[in-house]
Amino acid sequence: MSTRILINVVKTNQSRMFNAADKARKDVETTLTRNGYEVINIPLSLGGNKMKAILGHLIAIKKALNSIKKHNPQEIIIQYPGFRLGIKSISFILRFLKNRNITLLVHDIDSLRFHRKVSEKEVSVLKKATRIILHTDRMKEHLQKNGVNTPMSVMWLFDYYANGSYISKPFTKPFSVIFAGNLAKSTFLEKLNEMDCSFPLYLYGLPTDYNWTGNIKYMGKFAPDDIDGIQGNWGLVWDGDSLDECSGHMGNYLRYNSSHKTSLYIAAGKPVIVWSKSALAPYIVDNNLGITIDTIRDIPGKLSEISEEQYKLFRTSVESMGKKLREGKMLENIL
Repeated sequence: MSTRILINVVKTNQSRMFNAADKARKDVETTLTRNGYEVINIPLSLGGNKMKAILGHLIAIKKALNSIKKHNPQEIIIQYPGFRLGIKSISFILRFLKNRNITLLVHDIDSLRFHRKVSEKEVSVLKKATRIILHTDRMKEHLQKNGVNTPMSVMWLFDYYANGSYISKPFTKPFSVIFAGNLAKSTFLEKLNEMDCSFPLYLYGLPTDYNWTGNIKYMGKFAPDDIDGIQGNWGLVWDGDSLDECSGHMGNYLRYNSSHKTSLYIAAGKPVIVWSKSALAPYIVDNNLGITIDTIRDIPGKLSEISEEQYKLFRTSVESMGKKLREGKMLENIL
């Protein structure tokens, strides 16, 4: 066994072809494997008898932990949280591996995502780690205010491995914008017909029953690793049910997290458009990776003001960052 270990809780029966739900986790695994980490996968079945699935999961955890205890690795990284069972599996693992060098690599803080405040239960688990790698400064500050005193490193953007070669988009007006993701969940999209969408907007994801008109066009779906054929000049990062702010639980979560959608766009060669109140907004502006908006209605005016020279600056910055994301450099630099 290697002196450095990555622990994954993995779903055993989910199709990944057009599902980006575990794309970030797989990319973390790629980076860590390349840097000498041995991967231990703890399977969790999503189908069949529930009690049988949980029992099998606990047996797999115990087997993995006994092996780790026997070989005594110097460093352990755990992707946080675990699927379905959430923090319960991670809490059990941390109790068993007490006093070891354990880093939690955070993909989501579920209580913050769904209840707008980190729970005491999650605080308790996060405090047991030696180190935490997380999304943004604002997420770090929120955890610290709620009692998490574990040393934390901020990654800002998740890496995004992709097939093919990086393609930089030329300056062409009118600018076109894309939105990729779970279109059914992104209910603000249903209100786009209410505004005069004067720019081409391309939607990517699994199809829905909703019909868009005018400049809004459904473009189909793509495999998470195959992004070179995506049309459009800019990538939109937005969530919730409103055109005027990122609302609801998922919209509010953008105040703290780094949406994986942002990494997708940048890896695909597109500057991004992000909510001005999102945690990523200062980073995007400071690194010339895109622009911020207060509302969706701001997009036409903001894009019309961008000169060819300004767009070239965005494109150069995105090209540099996109290469880093495609090569796993964000996590590698933290390691």
